[in-house]
Amino acid sequence: TRQTYEGWSQTNRLSFQAHVDYNKSFGDHNLSAMAGYDFLKRKINGMSMTVQGAESDKTPTLGAGTTPTAWTDTQTPWCQISYFGRLNYNYKEKYMLGFTMRADGSSLFAKDNRWGYFPAVSAGWVVSEEKFWNVEKFNQLKLRLSYGLTGNNNVDYYDTLGAYSVTGIYAGSGATLASTLPNLGLTWEKTKQFDLGLEFSLFDRRLNFSVDYFYKRTTDALLKRSIPGYVGGNSFWVNDGEISNRGIDLSVTARIMQNDRFQWTSTLNGT
Repeated sequence: TRQTYEGWSQTNRLSFQAHVDYNKSFGDHNLSAMAGYDFLKRKINGMSMTVQGAESDKTPTLGAGTTPTAWTDTQTPWCQISYFGRLNYNYKEKYMLGFTMRADGSSLFAKDNRWGYFPAVSAGWVVSEEKFWNVEKFNQLKLRLSYGLTGNNNVDYYDTLGAYSVTGIYAGSGATLASTLPNLGLTWEKTKQFDLGLEFSLFDRRLNFSVDYFYKRTTDALLKRSIPGYVGGNSFWVNDGEISNRGIDLSVTARIMQNDRFQWTSTLNGT
């Protein structure tokens, strides 16, 4: 009954990022652009074995045993590629427009569903920079508006393609079982968010407020659906259902004291 166990695992990660920036000002117009590429690959290799029947406990090698009792061999590659870009424009630091775009490809999904595309757009207006603005106590008033799409691919290696396991005894023999049911239609979970914000400062910027209203809606939500055990596993991933939430974020920052030697700032946040 003497057992000897030996195992190892190795994780290899390859990461590459590159981006290029461009900035240009002409008169009162300011333009900035950025484009980038991101590559991430990970592979986990592992192997382990347990044997019985060694002549002595003092021989800690697999060759000392006579009967293999358990072994595993693991190879789990994963890759994600992203292209992204951003374009910002402002006029006199008063009117602002922004646009971003991401394209993400994940090997966690089947070939026809690997890519997700996630744009976003934003705009801002510094009202306090207008000539008609003449409110003595207000040092700054800014309006913000944004709308964008984000994605989520938080599934495991085999939740799309399925998996088998060699385990147990069936009618006196080893068995190959379906441990994870495939779902080739699985794809990115998508979340759309709208945000309307207001920023203003009072009393020589000693009191600063930020108020945001947001509305978020998730579609193609990644959820696990329960199934009978005899089908293969107890559950499998699906894109099912929609989730929405909305609310208000509030932030207040006060510069209570500030001089050459000491600064005291207090912030209150609420949702």
